[in-house]
Amino acid sequence: MIGFRRLLRGRLAINTSLALFWQLARVGSQALWLLAIARKLDAPGYGIFAGVAGLATFLGAFSGLGLGVLLLRVVAREPERFDAYWHKGLRWTLLSGAGMALAFIVASRMIDRSHADALSVIAIGLSETMLFPVVSFCSFAFNAHERLGFAAALPALTALVRLAGALAFLVLPLPSTIATYSVIHLGATLLAAVGAVAMARGVLRPRRVIETLTRRDLGDGLGYCSVWAATNALTSLDKSLVLHLAGDAVAGLYASAYRLITIFSLPVDALAMSVLPRVFRHHAEPAHRQRLILVVFLGSLAFSAMAMLLVHAAAPALPWLLGPSFVGAVSAARMLAWLLPAYALRMLGGNVLLGLDGQWLRLGIESAGIMMLCVFGGWFVPHAGLAGAARMIVTTEACLALITWGVVARRLRGAAVAAR
Repeated sequence: MIGFRRLLRGRLAINTSLALFWQLARVGSQALWLLAIARKLDAPGYGIFAGVAGLATFLGAFSGLGLGVLLLRVVAREPERFDAYWHKGLRWTLLSGAGMALAFIVASRMIDRSHADALSVIAIGLSETMLFPVVSFCSFAFNAHERLGFAAALPALTALVRLAGALAFLVLPLPSTIATYSVIHLGATLLAAVGAVAMARGVLRPRRVIETLTRRDLGDGLGYCSVWAATNALTSLDKSLVLHLAGDAVAGLYASAYRLITIFSLPVDALAMSVLPRVFRHHAEPAHRQRLILVVFLGSLAFSAMAMLLVHAAAPALPWLLGPSFVGAVSAARMLAWLLPAYALRMLGGNVLLGLDGQWLRLGIESAGIMMLCVFGGWFVPHAGLAGAARMIVTTEACLALITWGVVARRLRGAAVAAR
């Protein structure tokens, strides 16, 4: 009970509340964005966009070379090093993002030319692999200072700008094509990225310190970005897999149902985001860290149980909101309700493992998860369509949650023994 009271009254609770508020704004904007895009493009068109963007989001995790998470780790322990890590991190996010955009464009044209035209691929690639990683890097900079309100606000404001673009696409007499919206999406993301950098510079005021990227920075950063890519793969490549294995209509239904699930996973996302700097900071106090982890573990389970009930109640609203072509999303959303506890425990356990300096362990686990996703997708989706897609992601996340917390428990026991 003492742990829960401290959680409710302490700075962690304030940061979690701020993060939750902005994540509500973000997902609310994304929900309205989905409403606008789905009504304009219908289920097949939305399925194509989600599938193509899923691959771009996966590759975008490599943009920045993991220097955002590295900045978070370093500055949480040594705040005076912020200026140097800000400048080299921002510089390398832009440079590597341009490289990832080119890689995405080439890969997507080689893999499949039938679903999206070249203009759509270029616009989506620049948005997700070059520009949005800049927003994420700025968010890490705020998180390193425990400015969780700002850290969570940046992705939310990006979602709001993208929503404005989607509404313009909906109401203006523009062609109802993926290419048209992709260009609008690119412009909105560019505006958000410029705004994020301006906000970070205005609030955090980094001094100009030029420092080269060291071999150790690169090694640690690549470990973190590989983890981030593996994590993104589990929440983005699934749409690409469903698009290729079951077609655009099933992909549209699956992606819309998955979007509903993300709304109800907000409390755990906020908690996982807030706990990471605390776990980094308490690396020398294993007893305190273990109590903190236990409290957030129990809290995530409680949130997930309530969220499952809410998903079952909210699912019938999907075809009413998105249009009659999304009737099949109701059953998909109810099957995906089982994703909530598995996803919550996997995300929380993964962030705890990062805080325990176990980024390579997390990378190994989530890389295995990508292989599981592909295997389960090849097994379930061709035979069962939409129901198979739901089984694919729920089974993958459940396996990863069990493995992750088994590793976390072992690391905590080892730290407790070493501290005696």
